[in-house]
Amino acid sequence: MKNLKLVTFLMIILTLSSCDILPERDQNKILGRIIAIISIGIIVGIIKFLKDLVYDRERGKHLSSFKSKDKATILDEFEKKNPYLNLTLVSDELKEDREVVIKAVEKDTDNFKEISENLRKDKEIIQLAIKSYRNRVIRYDFPLKFVDAEILKDRDFAFSLVQINGNVLEFLDQEFQNDREFVLTAVKTYGGALEFAADQFKADKEIVEEALKNNGMALKHVDLALKQDAAIVLLAINSHPDSLKYASVKCKNDPEILIQAVKQSEDVLKYVDRYNFKNKELFHELVKANGLVLKYADGSLKKDREIVLDAVRTNSLALQFADISLRKDAVILAASKSSATINT
Repeated sequence: MKNLKLVTFLMIILTLSSCDILPERDQNKILGRIIAIISIGIIVGIIKFLKDLVYDRERGKHLSSFKSKDKATILDEFEKKNPYLNLTLVSDELKEDREVVIKAVEKDTDNFKEISENLRKDKEIIQLAIKSYRNRVIRYDFPLKFVDAEILKDRDFAFSLVQINGNVLEFLDQEFQNDREFVLTAVKTYGGALEFAADQFKADKEIVEEALKNNGMALKHVDLALKQDAAIVLLAINSHPDSLKYASVKCKNDPEILIQAVKQSEDVLKYVDRYNFKNKELFHELVKANGLVLKYADGSLKKDREIVLDAVRTNSLALQFADISLRKDAVILAASKSSATINT
């Protein structure tokens, strides 16, 4: 790629320079340069296309070569976490090999869906797949999607899985989703597992608190009564500020909760009723907690010298959100510079 850029640069220089041999009429020179630039673009495009074609062909040969590799080589490649290697690329024989499968699943849980039906019943491999799984906002290809439900009816085995990753609760029998010990263990390892718990546990304060400590966004699945509990909401916010959007209307507009929330992120105010943006008394306190909340203030408050001064004292960057009439105010500028100096 570096060579391609160098060649392109030299071609442009040479081509544009060659235009000087054209007659001295400016129109001819301009036309010559335009034609030269278009030609260079076409040539560079063709070179890049051919280069990518060769790269893709070589990469394809490299990947297809894994089919012919022996067990020792494949194990070594998995050990080195080769980014291109997965179970779809190895021979059918090695897909049935327990040692190879274990290495593959340890490297990437997505390999679990490629293993034989027989090995999907192997409890150690299932546990490894759950351990390798990285929790995502959107769950896809979770290993238990490919496991026989009968295996998951073994209480001791099922409990060992929720101890690894609470996401497992979604795939367990309803009997376990109604089991307090299972649910409490699940939310400790993944707070979002509260979504799959029986409804009575979404109102269980101990379970809810454990879920929120692990993942504040689990507030979404909490019983409505607890969403009005200030302590519960603050616990969620301290874990994840965006959880404020799932709080009750009462808590969203509670000054004490808002002050704590903006300490985490000024952007939590996007979940708050807009009438708060005109509340001068509230914003006096908010800008002291986080000067950047000034960007959400009503226009009238952005013109308020006292509020702007408090905001820039907290964070010099708040100056950009002040009304233009105050951005050159000597006292405000001095406070902004002082704040910038302290924070560097």
